[in-house]
Amino acid sequence: MASDKDNERFFDSTANNPLTWGSRAADLHTASRVLRDKAIDAMHRPDWNNLVPGAPANRECLEYCGLTFQAAMLQAFAIECFLKCLWIYRGNKVAKDGRYQMPAIKKENHDIPAVADAVGFTISADERQSLTTLSLFGRSLGRYPISKKWQEQPLQTNAQGVAVGPTWGDGDHANTEAVLDRIKKDISKLKQMH
Repeated sequence: MASDKDNERFFDSTANNPLTWGSRAADLHTASRVLRDKAIDAMHRPDWNNLVPGAPANRECLEYCGLTFQAAMLQAFAIECFLKCLWIYRGNKVAKDGRYQMPAIKKENHDIPAVADAVGFTISADERQSLTTLSLFGRSLGRYPISKKWQEQPLQTNAQGVAVGPTWGDGDHANTEAVLDRIKKDISKLKQMH
Protein backbone atom coordinates (compact mmCIF):
# COMPACT_ATOMS: atom_id res chain seq x y z
CA MET A 1 0.00 0.00 0.00
CA ALA A 2 1.27 3.48 -0.89
CA SER A 3 2.19 5.91 1.85
CA ASP A 4 0.03 8.90 2.69
CA LYS A 5 2.70 11.16 1.19
CA ASP A 6 2.64 9.18 -2.07
CA ASN A 7 -1.15 9.38 -2.16
CA GLU A 8 -1.01 13.11 -1.50
CA ARG A 9 1.50 13.65 -4.32
CA PHE A 10 -0.61 11.55 -6.69
CA PHE A 11 -3.73 13.54 -5.75
CA ASP A 12 -1.98 16.88 -6.35
CA SER A 13 -0.42 15.68 -9.59
CA THR A 14 -3.75 14.46 -10.96
CA ALA A 15 -5.70 17.48 -9.71
CA ASN A 16 -3.23 19.95 -11.25
CA ASN A 17 -2.89 18.21 -14.60
CA PRO A 18 -4.96 20.03 -17.24
CA LEU A 19 -4.97 16.90 -19.41
CA THR A 20 -6.90 14.91 -16.77
CA TRP A 21 -9.51 17.68 -16.49
CA GLY A 22 -9.73 18.08 -20.26
CA SER A 23 -10.07 14.33 -20.82
CA ARG A 24 -12.81 13.98 -18.20
CA ALA A 25 -14.59 17.02 -19.62
CA ALA A 26 -14.47 15.61 -23.15
CA ASP A 27 -15.89 12.27 -21.94
CA LEU A 28 -18.69 14.00 -20.06
CA HIS A 29 -19.51 16.11 -23.10
CA THR A 30 -19.62 13.05 -25.33
CA ALA A 31 -21.93 11.26 -22.88
CA SER A 32 -24.14 14.35 -22.80
CA ARG A 33 -24.39 14.44 -26.60
CA VAL A 34 -25.18 10.72 -26.83
CA LEU A 35 -28.02 11.00 -24.31
CA ARG A 36 -29.42 14.19 -25.85
CA ASP A 37 -29.33 12.73 -29.37
CA LYS A 38 -31.12 9.57 -28.18
CA ALA A 39 -33.79 11.63 -26.38
CA ILE A 40 -34.41 13.91 -29.35
CA ASP A 41 -34.51 10.99 -31.78
CA ALA A 42 -37.05 9.19 -29.56
CA MET A 43 -39.26 12.29 -29.31
CA HIS A 44 -39.49 12.45 -33.12
CA ARG A 45 -40.40 8.78 -33.62
CA PRO A 46 -44.12 8.71 -32.76
CA ASP A 47 -46.68 9.94 -35.27
CA TRP A 48 -48.18 12.51 -32.91
CA ASN A 49 -51.22 12.97 -35.18
CA ASN A 50 -52.00 9.25 -35.20
CA LEU A 51 -50.90 7.71 -31.90
CA VAL A 52 -51.40 3.98 -31.74
CA PRO A 53 -51.49 2.51 -28.21
CA GLY A 54 -48.55 0.21 -27.58
CA ALA A 55 -46.69 1.15 -30.77
CA PRO A 56 -42.89 0.62 -30.46
CA ALA A 57 -42.21 4.26 -31.35
CA ASN A 58 -44.43 5.40 -28.47
CA ARG A 59 -42.70 3.09 -25.99
CA GLU A 60 -39.27 4.25 -27.15
CA CYS A 61 -40.34 7.88 -26.83
CA LEU A 62 -41.53 7.34 -23.26
CA GLU A 63 -38.38 5.41 -22.40
CA TYR A 64 -35.84 7.91 -23.73
CA CYS A 65 -37.39 11.40 -23.91
CA GLY A 66 -36.68 12.06 -20.23
CA LEU A 67 -32.92 11.75 -20.79
CA THR A 68 -32.74 15.42 -21.76
CA PHE A 69 -32.31 16.43 -18.11
CA GLN A 70 -29.50 13.92 -17.55
CA ALA A 71 -27.84 15.12 -20.76
CA ALA A 72 -28.00 18.68 -19.42
CA MET A 73 -26.51 17.52 -16.10
CA LEU A 74 -23.55 15.92 -17.89
CA GLN A 75 -23.14 19.01 -20.06
CA ALA A 76 -22.92 21.08 -16.85
CA PHE A 77 -20.25 18.76 -15.48
CA ALA A 78 -18.32 18.99 -18.77
CA ILE A 79 -18.30 22.79 -18.74
CA GLU A 80 -17.18 22.87 -15.12
CA CYS A 81 -14.28 20.47 -15.87
CA PHE A 82 -13.26 22.43 -18.98
CA LEU A 83 -13.25 25.65 -16.92
CA LYS A 84 -10.96 24.02 -14.35
CA CYS A 85 -8.72 22.80 -17.18
CA LEU A 86 -8.54 26.40 -18.44
CA TRP A 87 -7.74 27.60 -14.89
CA ILE A 88 -4.76 25.23 -14.72
CA TYR A 89 -3.49 26.15 -18.20
CA ARG A 90 -3.52 29.76 -17.03
CA GLY A 91 -0.95 28.83 -14.39
CA ASN A 92 -3.17 28.10 -11.40
CA LYS A 93 -3.59 25.03 -9.20
CA VAL A 94 -6.64 23.04 -8.16
CA ALA A 95 -4.95 21.23 -5.28
CA LYS A 96 -2.04 21.74 -2.91
CA ASP A 97 -0.74 19.50 -0.14
CA GLY A 98 -3.40 16.89 -0.84
CA ARG A 99 -6.30 19.31 -0.55
CA TYR A 100 -8.67 20.64 -3.17
CA GLN A 101 -8.29 24.38 -2.92
CA MET A 102 -9.32 26.86 -5.49
CA PRO A 103 -9.70 30.10 -3.56
CA ALA A 104 -11.72 31.62 -6.40
CA ILE A 105 -14.20 28.73 -6.34
CA LYS A 106 -15.96 27.30 -3.32
CA LYS A 107 -15.39 23.57 -2.90
CA GLU A 108 -18.96 22.52 -3.74
CA ASN A 109 -19.85 25.40 -6.03
CA HIS A 110 -21.60 24.11 -9.12
CA ASP A 111 -22.86 27.55 -10.16
CA ILE A 112 -21.30 27.60 -13.62
CA PRO A 113 -21.51 31.38 -14.17
CA ALA A 114 -19.73 31.88 -10.83
CA VAL A 115 -17.07 29.36 -11.82
CA ALA A 116 -16.65 31.10 -15.21
CA ASP A 117 -16.27 34.45 -13.42
CA ALA A 118 -13.80 32.98 -10.93
CA VAL A 119 -11.53 31.59 -13.64
CA GLY A 120 -11.80 34.75 -15.74
CA PHE A 121 -13.88 33.35 -18.60
CA THR A 122 -16.26 35.97 -20.03
CA ILE A 123 -19.85 35.03 -20.83
CA SER A 124 -22.68 37.08 -22.35
CA ALA A 125 -25.96 37.85 -20.57
CA ASP A 126 -27.80 35.20 -22.64
CA GLU A 127 -25.09 32.64 -21.92
CA ARG A 128 -25.22 33.52 -18.22
CA GLN A 129 -28.96 32.89 -18.15
CA SER A 130 -28.60 29.53 -19.92
CA LEU A 131 -25.66 28.53 -17.71
CA THR A 132 -27.64 29.46 -14.59
CA THR A 133 -30.40 27.09 -15.70
CA LEU A 134 -27.83 24.44 -16.65
CA SER A 135 -26.32 24.73 -13.16
CA LEU A 136 -29.69 23.76 -11.69
CA PHE A 137 -29.65 20.56 -13.75
CA GLY A 138 -26.06 19.88 -12.69
CA ARG A 139 -26.76 20.44 -8.99
CA SER A 140 -30.10 18.70 -8.71
CA LEU A 141 -32.67 18.34 -11.51
CA GLY A 142 -30.50 16.01 -13.58
CA ARG A 143 -30.35 13.62 -10.62
CA TYR A 144 -33.40 14.36 -8.49
CA PRO A 145 -37.01 15.31 -9.21
CA ILE A 146 -36.60 18.51 -7.17
CA SER A 147 -33.92 20.93 -6.07
CA LYS A 148 -33.10 21.39 -2.39
CA LYS A 149 -35.15 24.59 -2.22
CA TRP A 150 -38.37 25.35 -4.06
CA GLN A 151 -37.08 28.89 -4.73
CA GLU A 152 -34.46 27.41 -7.06
CA GLN A 153 -37.07 25.99 -9.42
CA PRO A 154 -39.81 28.61 -9.77
CA LEU A 155 -42.67 27.85 -12.12
CA GLN A 156 -42.70 29.75 -15.40
CA THR A 157 -45.67 30.30 -17.68
CA ASN A 158 -45.00 28.78 -21.09
CA ALA A 159 -46.29 29.98 -24.49
CA GLN A 160 -49.54 28.04 -23.95
CA GLY A 161 -50.15 29.78 -20.61
CA VAL A 162 -49.33 26.68 -18.54
CA ALA A 163 -47.17 26.92 -15.41
CA VAL A 164 -44.15 24.61 -15.83
CA GLY A 165 -40.92 23.93 -13.98
CA PRO A 166 -37.46 24.56 -15.37
CA THR A 167 -36.97 23.37 -18.93
CA TRP A 168 -33.96 22.80 -21.14
CA GLY A 169 -34.64 23.86 -24.70
CA ASP A 170 -32.73 24.04 -27.96
CA GLY A 171 -31.81 27.70 -27.42
CA ASP A 172 -30.28 27.01 -24.01
CA HIS A 173 -28.46 24.01 -25.40
CA ALA A 174 -27.08 26.07 -28.31
CA ASN A 175 -25.88 28.81 -25.91
CA THR A 176 -24.03 26.33 -23.73
CA GLU A 177 -22.52 24.52 -26.72
CA ALA A 178 -21.20 27.91 -27.90
CA VAL A 179 -19.63 28.42 -24.46
CA LEU A 180 -18.06 24.96 -24.63
CA ASP A 181 -16.59 25.73 -28.05
CA ARG A 182 -15.06 29.00 -26.80
CA ILE A 183 -13.58 27.35 -23.71
CA LYS A 184 -12.05 24.61 -25.88
CA LYS A 185 -10.55 27.23 -28.22
CA ASP A 186 -9.02 29.10 -25.28
CA ILE A 187 -7.61 25.83 -23.92
CA SER A 188 -6.21 24.92 -27.33
CA LYS A 189 -4.40 28.26 -27.59
CA LEU A 190 -2.90 27.91 -24.12
CA LYS A 191 -1.99 24.27 -24.75
CA GLN A 192 0.09 25.31 -27.78
CA MET A 193 2.02 27.77 -25.59
CA HIS A 194 3.04 25.04 -23.11
